[in-house]
Amino acid sequence: MSSADPRPNLPAPPSGHRPDGEDPSDAGSGEPSRGAPFAAVVERRLGRRPVLKGAAAAPLLVAVAPAAAAAQGSTPDEASALVDAATSDEGAAAAQNSTSDEGAALVDAATSDEAASSAGDGAGAAPTTGPSLGFAPIELNHEDAVVVPDGYESKVLMRWGDPLRTGTKRMTIDNATRARQERTFGWNADLNAYFPVGDGSDSESAGLMCVNHEYTEGARMFRDYDIESPTRRQVDVEIAAHGMSIVMLRRGDSGWTVDLRSKLNRRITGFTTMEITGPLASHELLETSDDPTGRRVQGMLNNCAGGKTPWGTVLTAEENFNQYFANNDKLYDRRQHLMNERYGVFGGASRWRWEQHYERFDVSREPHEVNRFGYIVEIDPHDPSFVPKK
Repeated sequence: MSSADPRPNLPAPPSGHRPDGEDPSDAGSGEPSRGAPFAAVVERRLGRRPVLKGAAAAPLLVAVAPAAAAAQGSTPDEASALVDAATSDEGAAAAQNSTSDEGAALVDAATSDEAASSAGDGAGAAPTTGPSLGFAPIELNHEDAVVVPDGYESKVLMRWGDPLRTGTKRMTIDNATRARQERTFGWNADLNAYFPVGDGSDSESAGLMCVNHEYTEGARMFRDYDIESPTRRQVDVEIAAHGMSIVMLRRGDSGWTVDLRSKLNRRITGFTTMEITGPLASHELLETSDDPTGRRVQGMLNNCAGGKTPWGTVLTAEENFNQYFANNDKLYDRRQHLMNERYGVFGGASRWRWEQHYERFDVSREPHEVNRFGYIVEIDPHDPSFVPKK
């Protein structure tokens, strides 16, 4: 880094740490790593064609995009959900992403025999040179609705506040609490990652769905919400509404349904204890009052994209974490202040005002908490006791 470089000088990592992806023999040389890219490793391990072929043969489950915050005309109970598009034996299926006032939904779209037999014959469709996914594309439209190809159907499987287990009551706008939200489906569905369960034909009729809950909209979740001064109860519900839902889906005569009896159903929230791993674990910049070891953090926030690993876990990415933190202008640690500025941490109040009830979101009181967000988080959906790892 030259003397003219405006970026802050970061401290040297503790002994035993090295920059991510750097070959130990190249440490300090400034040369890029000579190691094989991760994509090449996966290519050698699995092969591109088998992966794509397997993906096409499995049920495809996707999420409809959440509505804009200013959208009008919907109720909060209609706000968040999952969308699922499942194949018939004859062909693969797909669902169309849509934005509506009803937020994200989990919709089941399954092919009919007729749709499978006439796959790719959509009127007016441009000719393609690659393999068909097995459905006729829909026409562009401005409908406020979930639109699926001919021969498919859609239905809502879960909404915000729907219980994940038997014996749990549905949470509504009038009875929302942290405890209830931690046992029910969260807000604003994003990533959907589907893991078939069982062997052979059984794997085509049951599976675990992992759904990100990226952010919240207090004005649509509470009747008396004030963005300038949210109550402690409201903030608790919002934090608990973030994270991920893991639910067991089963396909029967009536299509896909949620199996509320499954012990694998659970929530990961903004309160869930997680482990910090990798080169930054135990770094001084991750040490806080609640965690002087720099290895444990509460929750994940603003999880958007993600995907499945070849070894059966789900990866989910935190983004835009800067909006949850406040009062960078009051932070006297110059180094941390400059890093926060680069990330866009607010100089005054945060976007959500959680710092009014939790000091960890106030960087002037807890300077290093902000450094514990913005990570890839790994979760094992098959193990309820698994501690998520950043």
